[in-house]
Amino acid sequence: MKTQLETSDEEIKQKIASLTTRADVANLLEIEDGLLRTILYGIKERKNYSTFEIQKKSKKTRIINKPPKNIAILQSKLHHALSLIYKPKKCVHGFVRKKSIVSNAQNHCRRRHLLNIDLKDFFPSIHVGRVKGALQKGPYTMGEKAAEVVAQICCLDSGQLPQGGPTSPIISNLVCRRLDSQLMEFAKKVKCHYSRYADDITFSTFQTKFPQRIAKIIEDEIILGEELIAIVHNGTFEVNLEKVKYIQRDLRQEVTGITVNEFPNIKRQFILSISSGLYAWDNFGYKAANKNYARKLGIDESCVNLYNVLKGRIAPDFPY
Repeated sequence: MKTQLETSDEEIKQKIASLTTRADVANLLEIEDGLLRTILYGIKERKNYSTFEIQKKSKKTRIINKPPKNIAILQSKLHHALSLIYKPKKCVHGFVRKKSIVSNAQNHCRRRHLLNIDLKDFFPSIHVGRVKGALQKGPYTMGEKAAEVVAQICCLDSGQLPQGGPTSPIISNLVCRRLDSQLMEFAKKVKCHYSRYADDITFSTFQTKFPQRIAKIIEDEIILGEELIAIVHNGTFEVNLEKVKYIQRDLRQEVTGITVNEFPNIKRQFILSISSGLYAWDNFGYKAANKNYARKLGIDESCVNLYNVLKGRIAPDFPY
């Protein structure tokens, strides 16, 4: 199976506009319908994801699902095709070309008040039915069968969206379109700025008092507003109450790991992590450096790509 689409971008756009059946999807992906059927419904493929854990800063772990070769190829082709049409909303900074944690943070510099919240189990909470429904709406408006097939390519056999699949980032943003629209409108009403980077949501304001419709701050307790919670629940997500953080201007304000009190700034540890990776690569070779990085994460080196990690941290417009 060829790993990249050979059709021109304009032809790909035309194909997407008329996706109705599984055969149409196979044609878009430039493979035989029989092969697509085997990959989707055969015994091995969708049940053969590699699953491993990565430790987060909180000491908890994040489950990563790495797709098998044929699924990964199909997802990579789909990612390219879907990206030709999808236009992210202004508030979205995660998994978007020429946007990054820095562009996300820039929106919240010098604010009096800042609130960070996290969407619980972000990728696993997006299931195949939600993906299918999103693909049937704008901007793709796929036929029901085609949308179902594309959703199956993108999701695990269990129906969840895998964290680690090439299409998962753009699909997650697509599913969040309604949520983003409602939260942007809500933030505008209470004179706040809203942005989202994957599952990280931030509200900030120049106002003297933080809007109680978003959250009430009583001593050290943060009580999220009912309207905010309702919007999140309406988007079929749930707030991770363990990761809600309110920060006033006289304290260190952070947005997606970037300090924003005056201007976007990063911790020294972040710079050191890049330097140590480059140093190991330069002095011991890429293979040894990659193996050492995998050892620190506690996972198999075949599941790590130090090149992508370093490039993603250095280049703000690195495409996800």
